Amino acid sequence: MKTKDPQLAREKKKAAQRRRRKALGFVFSLLAIIGVAAIVTVCVNVIHARFFDDSKDKEAYARLIAPLVAMDPDSFPTLADANKDVLLESAVWAALSYEDNTKYSRNDKDEIILPTVDVERYYSQMYGPDAKIEHHTFTDVDIEFTYDSAQSAYIIPITGLSGAYTPVVESITKSGSTKVLVVSYMEGSSD
Repeated sequence: MKTKDPQLAREKKKAAQRRRRKALGFVFSLLAIIGVAAIVTVCVNVIHARFFDDSKDKEAYARLIAPLVAMDPDSFPTLADANKDVLLESAVWAALSYEDNTKYSRNDKDEIILPTVDVERYYSQMYGPDAKIEHHTFTDVDIEFTYDSAQSAYIIPITGLSGAYTPVVESITKSGSTKVLVVSYMEGSSD
């Protein structure tokens, strides 16, 4: 029923306009809150990725220690307690895995002559700059790694490295200049 009172009609019209303005204000306020939340979320994700995400470091360390993990060494609390031949062999395999093997000379049996400087570099990267390396001839299963002091190199027979495990670095903790890795062994190759 329509009223003929102009005053009442104006009041109803103003009340309807206020309701529309309130609804529109509510919608804009809701959209503003959603926008601010989205911006904050993006900022937090960018800051986390830039300053706190260590997944690239974990991947780099996993790649570096893969030759050691592939050998499945006995556990050791400190380097002094570790099997020195296993540490040395893993550094040899790291050098062979990550360097361009075409740069190495070969003997008449087509064995690689691996300079100790490359082994020492990977040994230092894997076990720290204070880790002492003692070059010597050693054997693993049926492979002999011959140390030639005259050439300051290892003579590496033709063979392949295939291990039962690959590493997944779970966490990296830094204490001074030392980094401690928590590593899980995953069965099979990551390739």
